[in-house]
Amino acid sequence: MKTTKKIAMIVALSLLNATAFAETWTWNGPQNATGSEFTNAGNWVNSSGEKGTGTIQDTANTTYVIGDDATIGIGNYSISMGNANLILGNNVSMGNNWAFSWKNITVGTNYKHTGTGDGFSLTPGSYIETNSAIAIAFKNQNAGIRVNLSTMGSIVCNGNRGINSGGDTNTIMATLNTSGTSGNGAYTLECRDLIIGDVWNREWLNYEMYDSNGNLMINMNSGRDITTNKPDWITNPESANLSEYVGQVYYVLNQGKGLSAYYVQSNPIPEPSTLTLGLVGLSTLLLRRRRQA
Repeated sequence: MKTTKKIAMIVALSLLNATAFAETWTWNGPQNATGSEFTNAGNWVNSSGEKGTGTIQDTANTTYVIGDDATIGIGNYSISMGNANLILGNNVSMGNNWAFSWKNITVGTNYKHTGTGDGFSLTPGSYIETNSAIAIAFKNQNAGIRVNLSTMGSIVCNGNRGINSGGDTNTIMATLNTSGTSGNGAYTLECRDLIIGDVWNREWLNYEMYDSNGNLMINMNSGRDITTNKPDWITNPESANLSEYVGQVYYVLNQGKGLSAYYVQSNPIPEPSTLTLGLVGLSTLLLRRRRQA
C-alpha cells in the first residue's frame, strides 16, 4: 500500500506544470554594468525582493526583467542564455558589443542598442516580440525561430551584421494597419517597413502579416527568394497594376536594402442609385432654401 502511494505521489509530481517552478528576476544593478556584473546574480532580485547568489542561471522557465528607463552598458561581452527568457521595458538602452542570446525575448518601445555586433542572437526555437527597432542574428538554419515585429517593431542593420543564416523555417511576423494611407482611385496601398538597412539574407525568410484583429493575411505566394521572380516580390509597387493584388500581401526589397510589406485593398465606390439619391436630396434642399429666401 505504501509503495502504491509513493508511486502515485511521484506520478503526481511529474505531472505538475513546469511553470509552477518558474522564477522571475528583476535587474537591480548599476548602470553601465560590465558583463561580469550583469551575470552576477547579486544584481538581480526575485519577487520577494531577495538578491540572488552566484551567477544568473540559464534554466527553462526563468525570466529576467529589465524595467523601464534602464541604461546598461555591458561592453565587449557575450551573454549566452539559450534557455532563460528576457523582458525589456520601455526606453531601455543597452550597449553590449557582442551576442545577446536568450530563449524568448520581449522588447518594449524605444529600445536603443548602442553597441555593434550581432545584437540579439537567436537560437533554435527562439521567439522574440518587439515594438522597437532591433538588430538580430539567426545562428542556425532551419531553426524554427519566430520574430514578431508587432505593430511598431523592425529589424535594422547593425554595422556589417544582419541575419547571418536564414533557413526557410524562420519566420518574421508583423501587424499591418489596413485603415488606408495612400492610393490611386479605386485602390488603397498600405505599406510597412519590416527590415531597414542592408541586412543579409532577408529574402530567404518566411513572412506572415496579420491585420489589427489578429487574422493572418494572405501572401500572394509562399516564395522567399527574389531570384526566382515569384510574384510576392514586386520591383515598383507604386506603378503596378493594383487590381491584380487586391486582398493580398506582397514584399519589396527596397533598392537592394531593407524589405517592406505592401497590402492592396479596394476603395468602396458608391453605387449609382445611392449617388443619384444623394444628388436629388441636395437639389431639393437647395431649392427649398431658395424659396424661403
